[in-house]
Amino acid sequence: MLQQLKDSGKKIIFVRHGESIGNAKGLDDESLVELPNHRFPLTLNGQNQAHHAGRALKIVGLSWEQAFFSSYLRTEQTLQGITEVYNPCGLKPIMDSRLDEWWRGIWHTMSKADIVRLYPLEEQIQKREGWYHYRAPGGQSGPDVELQIRSFLNDFFYGCYSGFKTILVVGHGKWGILFWRLIMDVTIDKAKERLQLMPFGNCHISIFSGIGENIIAL
Repeated sequence: MLQQLKDSGKKIIFVRHGESIGNAKGLDDESLVELPNHRFPLTLNGQNQAHHAGRALKIVGLSWEQAFFSSYLRTEQTLQGITEVYNPCGLKPIMDSRLDEWWRGIWHTMSKADIVRLYPLEEQIQKREGWYHYRAPGGQSGPDVELQIRSFLNDFFYGCYSGFKTILVVGHGKWGILFWRLIMDVTIDKAKERLQLMPFGNCHISIFSGIGENIIAL
């Protein structure tokens, strides 16, 4: 999709959400058992990270015409933190569920002990099918998520969002890896390598344009 960015002169600013209580505590923490994953709020550190991201975007002089966030509370709060510091866009942000995190089904909702107890064969199936193609019970595979991403990008290039030249997308880490894969047109193995060696950290900022990816260090 680099060619579409180059031909159109468009840019996408991607920011992963700040640290949430799920990041800080880990999904096996018993205090999170009753709280839906999509309602995990930012920690105080995550709020500070969002403010830092806003200052970084302001310093480099980046602006956007529209901002988007997923249906998860942590992306909404991150965008709020950014715009408290820097908000060049006068439009109301848009919540778009196609930006939602790659949902890993039981791996997202159960402790490791419960998965082993209730689904003893799932780990073997995951290893056999691989990180990209495996679909956990109640979850998505990589291709499922990429359909969402392609749909969103199609609207940006040709559909209801095509009037915007530069957009800010506040999203999620694993979703971001597949987003990067599609934008940069790299292989599944390259995406796995990035996931392992250089994942998107909390409030990581990348600017995607026709010349590729430019990372802003906080």
